Amino acid sequence: MLCCIRPSRRQHRPTSIAMTYISQGESPFFTKLPLELRQMVYMYALGGISIHLLWRDGWTHMRGKRCCQEMCYHRRVFTSDQKALDLAPSLLRTCRKIYSEASEYLYSSNTFCIWYNVESEWSMIEGIARSAFYDDFGFCALPRILGPRPFGQIRSLRYFWDMQASDNPDFPLKKGAPWSENWYMVWKVLSTMKELRELFFLVTLNLHTPKLRRLWRERAVEMFEPVKDVTAPTSFLVVLTDSKLENSPEDIRPASLDIGDSSCVFQVWPYYEVEKKRGGNSGQSEGPSF
Repeated sequence: MLCCIRPSRRQHRPTSIAMTYISQGESPFFTKLPLELRQMVYMYALGGISIHLLWRDGWTHMRGKRCCQEMCYHRRVFTSDQKALDLAPSLLRTCRKIYSEASEYLYSSNTFCIWYNVESEWSMIEGIARSAFYDDFGFCALPRILGPRPFGQIRSLRYFWDMQASDNPDFPLKKGAPWSENWYMVWKVLSTMKELRELFFLVTLNLHTPKLRRLWRERAVEMFEPVKDVTAPTSFLVVLTDSKLENSPEDIRPASLDIGDSSCVFQVWPYYEVEKKRGGNSGQSEGPSF
């Protein structure tokens, strides 16, 4: 026979639970796991992905999204190109010892992907102005936003500079143009990153007129003069590509470059190969890898 038991209306106060605190030095995580295994845990929880850095609100706020590709080649970022970070930064709030051991993995074990677009006019992407999605002054503000120490721990960076501009007075190849100042600022900041080990820098050109090709030939060597100051990366690749497909590599590759002590290597990739890596529908063979 089933009995119906009604809950008592009397309110019982919850019994206090005895809490046992273990000092950091006695925690099994530290006493049973050697540092090498703890570092594997930190790497799994905090690293191993490519992160799109996106700016908004006048480049004063930043957010990160995980790239949907194993190796990022995106020149522009849309919803389909990214997903949640799926990292565990809350691990760093566990205790001071874990923070001191693990915090650097959030920066040293991920690849950060950044864009600059000379024509980032105000058009809407996901309800946010397009100019908020490109680097502009954002990258140069990273030491202030992240803090000098975290910024200095970044070891892998992919930078995309899109020069697909029309023949207008603000074209960055024109000496004294406002955008050219940003170019030199970016290289100056890169030269301060002493822990940087992998740098991929892709420049997309659009040399569709004789005037633009002439400007490029006149200014290319000067524009890449700062490369020799970026000496920390051991893997340093600058890729030039031109959306004007009929231009030959000889029209694009700068001549007589002095890279000093830098390990920089220059390559010219056909535009269709870059687009394929970005997820384009070109049927051509895949280009060089980095």
